Amino acid sequence: PINSFYANQMRPNRPQGTSLDVKLSSHKKLIAFMRYVADECLLCQLSAGSKASAELNICRLHRTAPQYTQFHPWSRTAADADQLNCGNSGPPLSVRLMYRPSAAMLPLFNSSDRKALYDEPAALEVLVGYLKSVGALPSSGTQENSSGEWTAKAAKERRQQLVRLDPVLFDALYKGDEGAKTASSAETLPMHELRSRFLSRLEKWTRIAGGGMEKPTLRQGSCPTLITVRTEKRRGHNVTVVSGLSTLGIRESEFAAELQALVGAAACLEEVPSTNAPPKLEVMVQGLWDRCTIEHLASRHLVPERFVENKAAGRAGMCQKKERKATNVRHA
Repeated sequence: PINSFYANQMRPNRPQGTSLDVKLSSHKKLIAFMRYVADECLLCQLSAGSKASAELNICRLHRTAPQYTQFHPWSRTAADADQLNCGNSGPPLSVRLMYRPSAAMLPLFNSSDRKALYDEPAALEVLVGYLKSVGALPSSGTQENSSGEWTAKAAKERRQQLVRLDPVLFDALYKGDEGAKTASSAETLPMHELRSRFLSRLEKWTRIAGGGMEKPTLRQGSCPTLITVRTEKRRGHNVTVVSGLSTLGIRESEFAAELQALVGAAACLEEVPSTNAPPKLEVMVQGLWDRCTIEHLASRHLVPERFVENKAAGRAGMCQKKERKATNVRHA
């Protein structure tokens, strides 16, 4: 479709500092501009859809045209400038999984601080340090190589080693678990199973930092919902609503402008009243653009898709349609 080609290919690859706004040209409308380009045999050939009101599609690109063969890429495009100036002068957004020891696991950490956070390598280092301190880590007959790293055979043997569980380690792994093994059957555990059980018993937290955030924030859980995208029907029109942007330091006004330029539909801000907090802002854009919004969050603001809840997914007639691709195209 010409709208997708214009929004996703032409505008992002324009030279930095230019607008490439068809409304400001003599053509006024995109369809008139694309027909002019096709009539002049410059770059493309158009084809009409099956219906009279269907959008024009680009069926062929004239790659042998002089304008195409003599083109040299711009030193910096608008998309490059957007990546460098995405509205955040700080470091890029980072989302990391962290672990916090429970009360039963504090003896392993030699600390009474319940609020201390560890990433996975640091948490496993605590486990290995405790096993060495109590002599529960058996020595392996396979030695390390010259660089001090374990070979594949040595690493496999180490994962299969049986570790004897002392009372402190047993309580840390099984205390309070209704499906815990009995003491007689859980006297030893393979090293790989011990590591997995140890990590599963730790409290999982997600640390979010960088981007436009003033300071890092913590959310409980390994995959918390940070941003919500939903679709609704208001006054007979479909709209897409995005909430939770302020959690990641994304300005709602700037995101609304980005969506409006991306999808070519009107976007605005809405206030959601709250009882014990200031009103929260949501971005509303006309049309069904849930997938486009999530892709934009991932590419522009580096927000992983697993942290965005798409409430429109699976709703018949209330989610963005997938672009159909021709199946009868033969490639040379």
